[in-house]
Amino acid sequence: GVYASPLLRTVQTATPISQATGVAIELEPDLAEGSFGAWEGMTFDEIEHRYPLEVKRWFADPLGYAPPGGESVRQLAARVIPCIERIAGKSYGEEGTAVVVTHGGPIRAVLSSCLCGNLEMFGSIPVDPGSISTLRCVGPAAAGIEVESMNVTSFSERGRAARFRG
Repeated sequence: GVYASPLLRTVQTATPISQATGVAIELEPDLAEGSFGAWEGMTFDEIEHRYPLEVKRWFADPLGYAPPGGESVRQLAARVIPCIERIAGKSYGEEGTAVVVTHGGPIRAVLSSCLCGNLEMFGSIPVDPGSISTLRCVGPAAAGIEVESMNVTSFSERGRAARFRG
């Protein structure tokens, strides 16, 4: 299947994949980027100026603090990871391939969870715009998802993602 966050930019990215494979895009609201609530659309300087106490709380607990009206990294992960597990479960055993087009926050949450079993790596995982990360299902549950490549931005002449070695 081809799955995408319902935001326009992810649907636009998923469309050529859908057209090339003949597989319709399935919109998954749980793949949406994390909500920054009242901070949405502001620069960090603006946030720091208007919400100094909240910024201190966020730095003190970057995984657990939710901006006013937004969601924390833990809340983001609590919605995204089960969604990825559902998608992986559909593909596992069928030798199927799923393409998921989503955003930096959801990608970091999934990669951190796969790499270390928690969200501790969330802030240090690079996710460049348009990059590809590849997960492999080796079992039907969350423990059966392995990272095969991550943040791939270079492609060979045949259009295949270069493998991450590291």
